[in-house]
Amino acid sequence: MRLLPTQYRAPVAFIGKLLVWSDRDRYSGAFVCAMYQYTLGRLPQSYCASGNQLSLGRCGTFELEMDEPVEFGLHLRIPGWCQSARLTLEGEEIPFQVRKGYACVTRTWQTGESLVLSLDMPVERIYPHPAMRENVGCVALRSGPLLYCLETSDNPLPLYQICVPANASFEKQFVADLLGGVVLLTSNVRMVDDADWGDELYRTKSPVLKPYSLTAIPYYAWDHREAGEMRVWLRTCEDEKKEDKEV
Repeated sequence: MRLLPTQYRAPVAFIGKLLVWSDRDRYSGAFVCAMYQYTLGRLPQSYCASGNQLSLGRCGTFELEMDEPVEFGLHLRIPGWCQSARLTLEGEEIPFQVRKGYACVTRTWQTGESLVLSLDMPVERIYPHPAMRENVGCVALRSGPLLYCLETSDNPLPLYQICVPANASFEKQFVADLLGGVVLLTSNVRMVDDADWGDELYRTKSPVLKPYSLTAIPYYAWDHREAGEMRVWLRTCEDEKKEDKEV
């Protein structure tokens, strides 16, 4: 028997409190793959299924099955980290109101309809508190609620040599056959070139920075391949154009 990891037992125990319904409204605050049974007035056999593709920005897919059309309000939670969201019904974007952190839609729902909640998940830089001296001058990468990291499996060099310029942009790429299906982050950054240092420990000339193509994976997926280094906090450096002008 496979046991549920400790950190997930409490959230699972509270799923019943995150799925709330009344005679007129349905609230969904948990984006998990499950089938929920609701009682809609005199219709005891109505279901709402929710699927989660959070890494792709599609937080919830809700498919309705009812004996007959029913009017009620559907309230879907928009997490605090999301600055922009949209709802599509059968592929068409529909308007909604935001009330107390929920996207609210009241209409007459038909059986078989599919509603998708999509959340904006741009790549953001996370900066440490200045008192965190080990991480001063570093950034971490986040997309939505997902923290990212580097592994030597994707970046075959000492990871401390990688530097992220302030103007670096990031692209997302979904790879279905990697680590069960993950969204990678890639970016053209820079790396410290130590090829000409030899046995020197110190010198008056600053290190040379070379272009490098970075690949990052979601933090939850690390340590599932060959042994190697992992790094969350990445060194920063000046923009490439600014450095070229100074030279």
